[in-house]
Amino acid sequence: MKRTLFILPILALITATVALAKDDKLDAPPDGITPTTATVSQILKHYDAAVGQLKAGVDDTHREVWHFSNAGLAGTETLTRKGFDFRSKIVAGPVVDEYGQFLGHRWHKDPNGYVSPMEAPDPTSFEMLIFMRNFGDTEDTKNDVKVIGEVADPHPAYVVQITRPNYKHPEWVFYDKNTGLIDEIVNAIYTTRYTATYSDYRPTKGLTQPWHIHVTDGRAYLDDDFMRQSLTIGEPVDVRDFITPSDTPAFATYNGHVEIPARVISERLYFETGLGQYQPFVAPTAVVRVNINGRGLDFELSTGDSGSYIDWDVAQQLGLSANGHALRMPDGTPIPYDTIVPSMQIGGLTLHNFAMRALRFNYHIGGDTQVVGTLGYDVLKSGVFKIDYDNGKITLDPASAFDSGQPVEGAFSIPLHFDDGYAFLEGLLNFHFSSAILFANNFEISFVFGHFTSRYPESVKDTNGRNHSSAVVPFADSGGYGREAEVWLSTIPDLQFGQAHFISYYMLGTDADEDYGGHQVDAALGADFLKYYDMYVDYPHNRVLLKPNKSFFNAFHM
Repeated sequence: MKRTLFILPILALITATVALAKDDKLDAPPDGITPTTATVSQILKHYDAAVGQLKAGVDDTHREVWHFSNAGLAGTETLTRKGFDFRSKIVAGPVVDEYGQFLGHRWHKDPNGYVSPMEAPDPTSFEMLIFMRNFGDTEDTKNDVKVIGEVADPHPAYVVQITRPNYKHPEWVFYDKNTGLIDEIVNAIYTTRYTATYSDYRPTKGLTQPWHIHVTDGRAYLDDDFMRQSLTIGEPVDVRDFITPSDTPAFATYNGHVEIPARVISERLYFETGLGQYQPFVAPTAVVRVNINGRGLDFELSTGDSGSYIDWDVAQQLGLSANGHALRMPDGTPIPYDTIVPSMQIGGLTLHNFAMRALRFNYHIGGDTQVVGTLGYDVLKSGVFKIDYDNGKITLDPASAFDSGQPVEGAFSIPLHFDDGYAFLEGLLNFHFSSAILFANNFEISFVFGHFTSRYPESVKDTNGRNHSSAVVPFADSGGYGREAEVWLSTIPDLQFGQAHFISYYMLGTDADEDYGGHQVDAALGADFLKYYDMYVDYPHNRVLLKPNKSFFNAFHM
């Protein structure tokens, strides 16, 4: 939940103890290992002979189709590759994602038809192949590799332990004693241990690969399963298929200038600075009234979200399922899923067959307003949204109305660049340049993240010197919307964005690293800053226009 902002001091000793216990479990070798006399070189010799290699003269091109099941939901992926270039189409019921890369430029086309650049691989694109990327770890000379024994079950196999530089936990690779191929890989990601099993190996053009991959963390209801349906290697491919495609949105309809039914609700929030002292902040939230199936619902218009989200329980009440399934863990905990909303009415704006992510998300603001979702990048790119924080109004205009270089008198323009739907801008944090500042009005208070605070600690000092608190960073992931981090109150001596220049500006600092899309985020420019402007969110032209409002002049007496 977004608004559990500040209040609980971190119990560092307990946290450290729990983390240590988890590490002990994650670092323990798998069960059932007995001694062996086999060596790494012997194992790799058998493995290399079993895997084989592409026949001479065969081009490095691949076309393949996979069927998959993720937490019980089925889908297909069609993948074409040539060297490092690729195009992937993932279909799960009515939800379609496409990913690609051409000459080092990566992109993602979301289920609503909008395309955004990407700066790093996404685990969703050719996920089944990502589970095979560890196949070369034993032969990587940078890794510490040793044979720790063999197992008899479920197949006789040698076990190789690999410790990779800069990785917290080791991994274990099981090489089949009879075939020489990899049966299983066990590794840890964050605090969870995963087992991937590989089977149904088949040769194609001299190269032997698994056609069945199964991944589990011990909870069967969350398992991933991948079955290859077809594979051709060496056939010609048209590299034009890899080029970044055009936007093809068809979900939004409106006629000219639209007044959006909305309110801006401001709350006074207090951040604990220690010794019984609190720092007040006034944070506005742009709330939009949405009608779905005759039910009026409140959503936040959010510049800091790469997509749009709806609360899991509300989605169930509206009959929005995941291919007919209501996904829950055995204890009843909701499992996030993608769904399609047939029709959403937002005043004069209608969204048809609109894809959203259903996850745990709801909070109250202003005492009686329950926000049950966000409207993010995909909605914002459908035109130019003006958020008038002073007067509590939101309007929408076609992108064509803002084609000129200076469409708003008295406003200045800040260029935006995107990473998988996340909007970033450039600025100076205490004279340190950063191009990784998230444009995020869904953050109540502006943040500076660990990627920056670790490099420039003198610029983000704790105003109290030592007291840290707990805050929820609004970030949607597989678990829900929001992630708790240890934070402190800091005064940034000098803050500059475009023509905006602030001295001694309060921001929350944290040593937690945040990556949005593939981007290492230095800071998030939140609502406490943006409230001083009439804000024109012009995603179609890759910019935001800021015009100082009455609150700006009242606060800074210019």
